[in-house]
Amino acid sequence: MPYIHFTEAQKLQANAVDLVEFLRFKGEPLIREGSEYRLGSNHSVTVRDNEWYDHAAEKGGGPVTFLKEFYGMNYAEAVLALIDKDVSELCPQVAAPREKVKKPFELPPANDTNRRVFAYLLKHRHLDRDVLTTFVRQGLVYEDQKYHNAVFVGMDKDGTPRHAHKRSTNSQGKTFRMTAEGSDFRFAFNWPGSNNHLLVFEAPLICCPSFPNSMTAPGQSTAMWRCAARPPSPCWGCWSGAHKSTPSTLRWTTTRRGSLPRGGWRSWYERKDWR
Repeated sequence: MPYIHFTEAQKLQANAVDLVEFLRFKGEPLIREGSEYRLGSNHSVTVRDNEWYDHAAEKGGGPVTFLKEFYGMNYAEAVLALIDKDVSELCPQVAAPREKVKKPFELPPANDTNRRVFAYLLKHRHLDRDVLTTFVRQGLVYEDQKYHNAVFVGMDKDGTPRHAHKRSTNSQGKTFRMTAEGSDFRFAFNWPGSNNHLLVFEAPLICCPSFPNSMTAPGQSTAMWRCAARPPSPCWGCWSGAHKSTPSTLRWTTTRRGSLPRGGWRSWYERKDWR
């Protein structure tokens, strides 16, 4: 495609298109989730107004980047599609960024049983049964009522739920991951310990081999899980609530053996003043 010059007004017009209405115009099935909508074709992607976010890939943006990411368009094609006459007439523009009202945090309603959660986490993800049982008894893991997702609860030092990370229990098809609205990432899924060692995991389904044997022993290590947290919302509350110093030992476990967390997380933790 030859170079196309777009005016600033056209660029602003393209990125102000209401994504929810645009996707409806394109016939994309949407699922209402509070003030947001999930894509019917990819439950990890949410849209609201002219913004989108992929909870699995941990990235998001506006209408132009959405068309580039999910429709395979280049920049010029995306802008042209968004300023098209039919789109302009049928899809309203988001006039101005509205002030975001933070929704109070609420845990998803729990199911009567945890049958699907146990079956999925033990059979397909091979979590240690004793560890999972302990988490469930402590109220840290449960099965939600509506979608039967596994819910991983993050609590503060007083045992008050402050964060919830949901993950689908289906073993086939696309995986759904989402953090409950109003969650405080400082208290993402964690296990408080009493010694000066900190274990950092990328996701709740990852446990280092030594964790199951040491979690209930005297002087156990503190463990925290990122749960898609992004700077500047670090998941450090479970440590700073009980410790007044920097961890003496910092151990990482990620989805790829030997790799480091994405987005500069390791350097962030090592630079942080934990006091």
